[in-house]
Amino acid sequence: MNHTKVPSLKTTSPPHILLVEDNPIALSLAEVIITKLGYYSMSAKDGEQALQLVKDMPFNLIITDIGLPGISGIELCQEIRAYEHHNQIKCIPIVGLTAQISQEEQQACLKAGMQEVFIKPLHLQMMQEMVAKFLSSNGQLEQTVTPGIGPNLPDYEFQLFELTPFALLDIAIGIKYTGNLVIYKDLLAMMVNDALPEDEAALKKAYQKKEYTIIKALAHKVRGNAIYCGTIKLQKASQYVEYYLKAQHKKLLDQLCIQLLEVIYETQVAIKDWLSEATKE
Repeated sequence: MNHTKVPSLKTTSPPHILLVEDNPIALSLAEVIITKLGYYSMSAKDGEQALQLVKDMPFNLIITDIGLPGISGIELCQEIRAYEHHNQIKCIPIVGLTAQISQEEQQACLKAGMQEVFIKPLHLQMMQEMVAKFLSSNGQLEQTVTPGIGPNLPDYEFQLFELTPFALLDIAIGIKYTGNLVIYKDLLAMMVNDALPEDEAALKKAYQKKEYTIIKALAHKVRGNAIYCGTIKLQKASQYVEYYLKAQHKKLLDQLCIQLLEVIYETQVAIKDWLSEATKE
């Protein structure tokens, strides 16, 4: 990492954006979007690296994942605000990015000094909105919470297992979020060759040992990848495991974990089949 100080950016230059994201798929997509819009970016895979970058060079905007390894996105924001206050420098707009968020978590983000929290996946229009809003004026984001079993869960328990309406692989959605077919194919290849096999093995191990904290973290990771790749059924199956645990339920957890493992397998088959056919074209 280069620690050389650089002069402040002029307001007439393209926005210089710091991306803080530990998910390689989400980070890759964000970088593509920012480049496509003609903005400059640097990336950090954890909060510690991001904090050092903030101390070393100026940024117009910081976009951080909330669920980072090590110090969280909220803690990173607090550290940056403390650094700015101590050095009497202008505050950089900080935007949180997450797949799902509760009202309490959102309030914690705003209290830490974030301007707003956006819901993943990041896309072109959202990026343009961030730059337009936070390099001028701030606004408020309202979050809704699903009633019933708990936040981000269906109203009734039986609906947790009604995944048939959700597509294993929605190509149109995947291309929409990635921007083009070539990038989408690359991301699917990354999913099926690396991410999903690793997550499947780790989830099986954690499930056998009843390590619920690890299961929740893995479900969160799987869902984060699924959002960007158009794997809707996988997104729902992992979301239900994660938020069922967050709601501190246990009764149906075994069935939900088994369902998630089955959907991971089905998703890998669907991706391999589609990539095989796409290669022939």
